[in-house]
Amino acid sequence: MERESVTVMAPWIQFGFAGFCFVLICFLWWTFKELLKVLKETNAVVSRNSEVMNKHLESQERQEKMLDRILGYCAACCRKDP
Repeated sequence: MERESVTVMAPWIQFGFAGFCFVLICFLWWTFKELLKVLKETNAVVSRNSEVMNKHLESQERQEKMLDRILGYCAACCRKDP
């Protein structure tokens, strides 16, 4: 009995490699598309967080101005009493 040798150049092995390459390319394409979706969502979240932080900063600045005015009135009242 003669033994058959299977080489890498056999057609069915080549088709297997080609099919596996196709599957890998499809997987990479799908992964890239999903990554782009995540990046878009992340950018939207970062944008919204930036807006909220700016509003918070503006509110804090208004509160500081109001406290300065209140302290100024209190200081003026305390100076007049003695």
